[in-house]
Amino acid sequence: MQAWQFPCRLQEYGHLQASLLCSGIFASLIPCLMNGIFCYVLRHLSTSENRRLANGFARAAFARCPKGSQNAPAPIATCALLGYTVRMANKFSAVAFDLDGTLYPNRRLYRKLLPFVAANWRLLMAFGKARGIIRREQEKSPSLVRADFYDYQAALTAEMLNAGADAVKEKIEALMYRGWEPLFSGVRLFPHVRDLLPELRAAGLKLGLLSDFPPEAKLKNMGLAGLWDSVLCSEETGALKPSAHPFLVMAGELGCPPEKILYVGNSRPYDVAGAQRAGMKAALISRRASGSPRADFTFQDYRQLRDFVLN
Repeated sequence: MQAWQFPCRLQEYGHLQASLLCSGIFASLIPCLMNGIFCYVLRHLSTSENRRLANGFARAAFARCPKGSQNAPAPIATCALLGYTVRMANKFSAVAFDLDGTLYPNRRLYRKLLPFVAANWRLLMAFGKARGIIRREQEKSPSLVRADFYDYQAALTAEMLNAGADAVKEKIEALMYRGWEPLFSGVRLFPHVRDLLPELRAAGLKLGLLSDFPPEAKLKNMGLAGLWDSVLCSEETGALKPSAHPFLVMAGELGCPPEKILYVGNSRPYDVAGAQRAGMKAALISRRASGSPRADFTFQDYRQLRDFVLN
């Protein structure tokens, strides 16, 4: 059962709903009608605060029901329906993930990349500076989207290397995009990631993946292909994180409003900031026990994320 967006807050009608639940009128005069109306309202709950209120109303109705009353089945049935409806009204319609450093620890890949870094450090430094320039331009013009992103990125990198743009573009593709992909077959995921993803799908949630580097071959080599409703590289959209643009493109592919998507990442300035700019909720995986002041949820263990999403 999918929770739709409700145009008003339940608190505005909280006392009325509570009195209806706890009154003899609800139990004896029009139980079927009121059951239907209240369950309709619950289907439209969109905030965890409202769901907590509804659970409180259901408990109050059950407690106020007189023992042995002939009218007891109506509020009891209502309480059962309320519990079922509230459980099914998920906080999110989709959960989306970053890849590098989010589904697996970065340090495990860095060890394998040491020979590559030693041989291509100048290209890596120039590439990193080029991306820094692109992100600064995006900060100055938040709506900036480049249809020629790959050409522009290669031109900036080539300028720093004093080399031809076409040759640098081919080198980036061969070494940095495709050259690293086989290494992912031996990268171990964070504990419980492999179990969590199909569990989220089984709960009716859509899954998305948004990375700043091409993710398809990586996912295949990690054994995670075929689980996703949307797999996207931000470069393909014409903008890097933390621009809101790639997040909104992913929301469109998922067919979900941004406010019903939880984005999970490992970077505050890129993942958390970008998701929240697009109107999404953001979860941060961090080895620090203290929460991020900007993330909506911070966790260290993917079992914690599971509980946050599904409970």
